Amino acid sequence: MAADKKLIEEVASVRTQLRANPRAKLEVLAAISKSLRDNGIDISSEALRDLQITTSGEIGTLHEVVLPVGTPCGV
Repeated sequence: MAADKKLIEEVASVRTQLRANPRAKLEVLAAISKSLRDNGIDISSEALRDLQITTSGEIGTLHEVVLPVGTPCGV
């Protein structure tokens, strides 16, 4: 449990630093966008702006991803 708390605090610190440094946030989003493009994954500007850095524990029950029928899941 202490490890979970430490992880959440570390990720929260990264979020705080990115809010305080808009250039760093822009560079992170640019790197994510480039990586997605390089791997043939399309993302809209709106979706890219809405991405959040979080831990799986903070997400809770959102671990299930519903894919459109026929979408390969890579498993």
